[in-house]
Amino acid sequence: MTTFRLVAKRKLKALKQTTPTTTLKEVINPKSTKEAHITDAKVNYVAADVDTAAEVATALNTANTTLNTLLSQLESYGILRSS
Repeated sequence: MTTFRLVAKRKLKALKQTTPTTTLKEVINPKSTKEAHITDAKVNYVAADVDTAAEVATALNTANTTLNTLLSQLESYGILRSS
């Protein structure tokens, strides 16, 4: 079982002891409003898109920004520890 699932299950179990109608979704995202959309990572690069080192660096930076945003949100929910 993944760390994510273990943490979520533990939180759900703890909450069920006090509020039996709590769902797993509420444990993962207890906020009443939805988070902002994380920009989708581009997955359809072709050789013509990344001809220069600068274009490769830009593509990697874009992907890393998306990944870092996702990790940050997982940390804010207590699913992952802060780095």
